[in-house]
Amino acid sequence: MVENFIFKEGKTLGFEEILSLQDKNRNNKYDGSYEQVAKSIYQFTTHKKESLTTYYKIVVMNYLLKNGDAHLKNFGLLYHDDFSYIWLSPAYDVVNTTSYIYQDKPALMMHGKKVWFDKESLVAFGIKHCLLTQKEADTFYEECVAALKESIADIENYIAENPAFKTIGTRMIESFKISLNNQTIKELPLELTRTW
Repeated sequence: MVENFIFKEGKTLGFEEILSLQDKNRNNKYDGSYEQVAKSIYQFTTHKKESLTTYYKIVVMNYLLKNGDAHLKNFGLLYHDDFSYIWLSPAYDVVNTTSYIYQDKPALMMHGKKVWFDKESLVAFGIKHCLLTQKEADTFYEECVAALKESIADIENYIAENPAFKTIGTRMIESFKISLNNQTIKELPLELTRTW
């Protein structure tokens, strides 16, 4: 689903990528960490808790969906022209990259590594860097898991109606189910991807 989010009530909102807010260029979009993105969001937004909560959910979904392209150009801030309200934009450019690049890893580091983290590690990130309590981080994580399960069901239905999508759709489902195993992994297991 695609929705233009820079227009609101007939007015154009300002938009700035985290990449430029960190004074980096497109050649550096894979350099940095999700912790540094959280710091930028905290530094520049006017509604910090709201924006960091949204950010945490986006990060969790990117890990669950195995999106290895959540780099610095794929996070941005929206703002009113008088800068009275600055907040994190909705998620955009979210793709299951491991269906195409089997050994893909997260675009940025977390906890000093580029690996697909489990719930415990992602919840710890939310508590330490996104102003969340343990209960909030747990609850939001489980909401993301529920959304992932719904996505699996939706893809299964789509495959049934569109057999040509079976190859990619099956890869997506299998990689999502790896996320549901709740284990930290460096990349998708070879015993899975060799059958793709």
